[in-house]
Amino acid sequence: MQPAPVRLRPMTISDILDAVFRLYRDNFLTFIGVVALLQVPMLILQISVTFALGNQVLVDMMQLTRELPFFDPEVDPLSELPLGSLMLYVVISMVIGLIQAIVIQQLINGALANAIARRYLNQPVSILEAYSFGIERIAALIIAGIIITLIGGLIIGVLFGCTIGFLIVVASAGQDSVALAALTIFATIITILIAILIAAILLLRFLFTTQAIVLEGRGPIDAMGRSWRMMRGSFWRVLGIVALVYILVQIITIVPSVALGGVIGAIFNRPEDFAIQQSLSTLVGYLIQIVALPLQLSAFTLLYYDLRVRKEGYDMQMMAGALEGGE
Repeated sequence: MQPAPVRLRPMTISDILDAVFRLYRDNFLTFIGVVALLQVPMLILQISVTFALGNQVLVDMMQLTRELPFFDPEVDPLSELPLGSLMLYVVISMVIGLIQAIVIQQLINGALANAIARRYLNQPVSILEAYSFGIERIAALIIAGIIITLIGGLIIGVLFGCTIGFLIVVASAGQDSVALAALTIFATIITILIAILIAAILLLRFLFTTQAIVLEGRGPIDAMGRSWRMMRGSFWRVLGIVALVYILVQIITIVPSVALGGVIGAIFNRPEDFAIQQSLSTLVGYLIQIVALPLQLSAFTLLYYDLRVRKEGYDMQMMAGALEGGE
């Protein structure tokens, strides 16, 4: 008979933080390996694109800067201006970014949640085993990621659309340029703040979607609803813990990130070093994410268990299951 995990209990903020850093310390290589397994190929792809197109993009941008002030607006810019490599670089970067956000990041989050949960419950797990949660759950993770991204994009789009409409109405009413510029700045700031607020609320409401999919086997819509229900009555507590974890992660990562960025900028500051500088900056960004992401997912997964214990008596369910299994 296996005893119920003693860690399953209602936790204070200090308990959660202590458990997060203990899990991170004791399983550092496993958690880092889970993230690196998919992030390293994406890093290689991004650097390859930068080296293949980066220097030509820089040359074209410098030429564009020289030609644009004298360009005839009646001439087709696509045929006359050096935009080919720049547009190709932007398109490829956007495609890589979408793959990263919609597919890679969702799979990493799912694998991390699986690995963290199993280690939290004193169960063994390897890097490859962390990704062994089935095709259906992989599809659910990706679909949920797309839905949440579309919801956030729709809200931001509506807000900016309303702002632009408001500015058009104001401009047509005969406002002078200074007043219009002031209104534009004010409206943009307000829109950004509202968009950040709504996005934060949505992210919090759907915070446990990954855990509901990977650990409970729910579909994407059901998992989103499950996360939404778990947040009832706990929004402000979860907000405080998430904000605290975010601040701690930034404190841990921002100093090496800024220092390395400064060193890269100081050493590779010539125009011909553009590709090297961009590649090294990309490398630093990926390394920071590889190090920081397990801390964040550990906090989210422990919060998930904490809410289940508080709201559903999950610790007692686990104990009852262990006792039944031992009979």
